[in-house]
Amino acid sequence: MRRRRTKLLVCAVCLIAATPGALAAEARPTPRTGGWPDGTVRYYDASDWPRTVAAAAARWSRDLRVRFVAVRRRSEAQLIIISRASRQIVEDCPHDDGRGLLPAACAQIGYVPGRVSRVTLPRATAYQDRNPTPADLRLVEHELGHVLGEHHLHGCAVMNPNVDLQGCTQPMTELTISDRLQRWLCGPFPADVRALAGIYGVRSSTPVDPYCVLPGVWGTG
Repeated sequence: MRRRRTKLLVCAVCLIAATPGALAAEARPTPRTGGWPDGTVRYYDASDWPRTVAAAAARWSRDLRVRFVAVRRRSEAQLIIISRASRQIVEDCPHDDGRGLLPAACAQIGYVPGRVSRVTLPRATAYQDRNPTPADLRLVEHELGHVLGEHHLHGCAVMNPNVDLQGCTQPMTELTISDRLQRWLCGPFPADVRALAGIYGVRSSTPVDPYCVLPGVWGTG
């Protein structure tokens, strides 16, 4: 049952998009003055993905000098994260009409002074949140990357709008990534870190490790 449920989520956009393998349509750009003040994003999570959101936020913070801080009250948040049914997402989120894609999720791009940002994610079960696939985690990371200010990238990048990482054929670490390994990569990848390093700075000189260890991405398991 879990395998079938996961396949349905990952392929949700495949069914409604003109281009197979789409991850999400990019939200329309909004004016911004740069990165988030002090590299801190205070978020209130009302989505179905609290554990996955925490894991995705930790992975961005691992490589960049940026922090996602969960708050208990919606009124304290600079970012609100919610879940909606696929039909509602299609109705509420901007469409990337240029490529014929319909959104599976969406987010405001970058920091806008005085505005509370929002991320809209798909619905999920508690079991799925506790046991995400690499594609599930990449989906959430992708939207948080938009929050940090990044637009779509191509090739080996979390910000690649395709779940199958089309164009990911270059070496990313000392290993060459094969098609067989791509589905186990979560990111952020070197290209993602480079794209945002000018805003937030890199946390260390250690090579970025995009691999996931699943399950147990938020604990010792």
